[in-house]
Amino acid sequence: MLLETDGDIVVAVDPNWERSSQKGRYMEYISASEPYRKGLFDKPVRMKDFGPQLDEKIVTGEWFGLAAFSSKGLAVLKSVLASLAKEKDFSQMRMADVFKKLLTDGNTIRVVYVNGHWLDVDDIKDFTEAGVF
Repeated sequence: MLLETDGDIVVAVDPNWERSSQKGRYMEYISASEPYRKGLFDKPVRMKDFGPQLDEKIVTGEWFGLAAFSSKGLAVLKSVLASLAKEKDFSQMRMADVFKKLLTDGNTIRVVYVNGHWLDVDDIKDFTEAGVF
């Protein structure tokens, strides 16, 4: 689905962020131009904001780590990473910082909503629980 979506940068977003198993942990929320609804399948949706501190009133989903980049999108990503690498806190940055910079620089990031059916594995506890997913 990501690779079939037009756009140089496309992210997969779960609109069921309020029921996420990640609640209480670090979460990367997004705000998009359109909230999820059936029938949105062919309508382009773009990311408006990204980060763990977004106001719940504007959150439309949770990014769960999947993104696709065209050749052009990959070149943009490399340029943004090279720019961010010059910052003194680069080693502490998260993907939220990268996506915020992409947005600030005027790049369009397309959103594809994926309703559940994914699992976040950050540590051995998550890995063990993945066995019953």
